[in-house]
Amino acid sequence: MHRAAPRLCALVLTSTALVSLPVPAGPQSLPAVAMNEAALLTAATTRLMAQQGLAVALAANVLQDQLQVIQAVASTGAGCSRLEGGGSWDVAGEDRTSDTSATLTLRIYYDDACKSLYMSSRANVAAGTSVDTVKAVTVYRGLDGHDLGTLTTSASATSAGAGTADLLGTGTFVFARKGLPVTHLGPACAVPSSLGNAAVAPFPCSGAIAQYFPAFGESLGSVSPLTVSLSGSFTNPGKVSFSGASSLMAVGPKDLSVGAGPRNTLVLTGGARRVGSEATSGHAGGFALFPPAPTGWTATNKAAGQQFEIAVTSNATRRLQGSVVALATGQQLAVISLDRSGTGTMRYGGSTSATAVTGWVLEG
Repeated sequence: MHRAAPRLCALVLTSTALVSLPVPAGPQSLPAVAMNEAALLTAATTRLMAQQGLAVALAANVLQDQLQVIQAVASTGAGCSRLEGGGSWDVAGEDRTSDTSATLTLRIYYDDACKSLYMSSRANVAAGTSVDTVKAVTVYRGLDGHDLGTLTTSASATSAGAGTADLLGTGTFVFARKGLPVTHLGPACAVPSSLGNAAVAPFPCSGAIAQYFPAFGESLGSVSPLTVSLSGSFTNPGKVSFSGASSLMAVGPKDLSVGAGPRNTLVLTGGARRVGSEATSGHAGGFALFPPAPTGWTATNKAAGQQFEIAVTSNATRRLQGSVVALATGQQLAVISLDRSGTGTMRYGGSTSATAVTGWVLEG
């Protein structure tokens, strides 16, 4: 099972670094949206901004879970272990079916004593000659103990030569609350396969999300390429920063989804139509599942005149406060308030009611 560790650990260590950023792929060529859809775009832009901005943390969260899976497979100890930066984890029901395959249930907790459950992930890890895989079904739970939803993922780490591992995953998030559409997502990175103490050069990552919004009768989605930089090494990363100049924003039919493209990229499938692009940048104050301040990120769409921004406001609670603002006037088009699980509300400007956000995903 040890053969799986270098590539798969790189996969999740990378995503941990992305706790404050979204991950996506190279540019995808799509037809532009028709001009007669201007009314749709006016109503949907703020949601697109928020969706793409929140997807940063969602993608990082997915890979963080996989990192802990790999650490659990490599671990020989038992009992409760603390997470760097807060939280804890343990393992239940482990079955090592062979030297190259293991199935286990990883549990991650909000607290340091394995009492307040955050997620439970049933995962299968398999090591191959050049490709390692992790398949997992993860149930998320809120701070108040209720189920948030279930994420089903399939990820791979492939040796790409020149000391690099290509990391790619896709998945679906199903809300615990019935009747809400499925959300499709995916992260991809090309990272150094060595996880030692050597300094790490900036490396590319990409991430994608697609989600149907019944109020518009359309799906909204994005694919966002980024460059990730660590101030240290993988084993001692220090602060994390990331930036990308041209994320793709799109609308599409109900079955819009996320798929694997050529050369370790992610694409929107099912008839996406381009509506614009964003520039994204951010930083994380620590290499952790619940990163401390200063952690925050922004996504700017100059053509639409809007900017998404969010930041950790309390190290004690790791709560986040954010907004979507009009660049020209500074007017708040939406206000976002979330707990450390990415659950809370987003209130659109002029609305008398709030829209729920669950596990970094908009409910409407």
